[in-house]
Formats: sequence, C-alpha cells, structure tokens
Amino acid sequence: MSNEKSFPKGIRFYDPKENAPDFIKGNIQINVDEFIEYLQDFKKLGKLHLQVLKSKKTGASYIDLDKYKMDKLKDSDPSEVFGSKKTENQIGDSKKENDLPF
Repeated sequence: MSNEKSFPKGIRFYDPKENAPDFIKGNIQINVDEFIEYLQDFKKLGKLHLQVLKSKKTGASYIDLDKYKMDKLKDSDPSEVFGSKKTENQIGDSKKENDLPF
C-alpha cells in the first residue's frame, strides 16, 4: 500500500466556515466533467472509495483515494472487498429499470 496521496480529480472538500452550525461537517464541490473523466479509470470496479482526511501540517480536511481498499481489489473480487455482491434478483431488477420503452 502506498502512502502517496492520490487526490481525486473534480471533487473538493472544504472545512465548514467558522459561523456554520455544528451539524455541518464540511462542504463538497464537484466539477462534473472532471469527476466523470476521473471515474472512468475505476469503471470496471463498479465502486470507488474515498476518505476525508485531516492534514497533519495544516489541520485542513481533504479527500483522498482509499488506497488500502484499492490495493486489495488488485487480487480479489470487488464485491468481496466492498461487501456488496448483488443477488440474481437484484441484477435482474436493475436490468429492467434500465430498459427503455422506446
């Protein structure tokens, strides 16, 4: 597992403003085109795990790729790592939802 930071393109996390209510933990901004392009690299995995971390130097929060889970994916079935294997019924249902009537 690499300790190198891997900032996902197109998504930014900002700490809440000083006067924000306690229930606001942060703000996320997504540049749709950049993020979709970034997601293409992970399309065959079906999922992408990100972490919100805090910088040791500045204390600011940031989003990073969860490399621990991604490294585990190299040698295993993604559903084993992410814990979300679809049943035959779920797969059939999702196909029906995506079918267009025209």
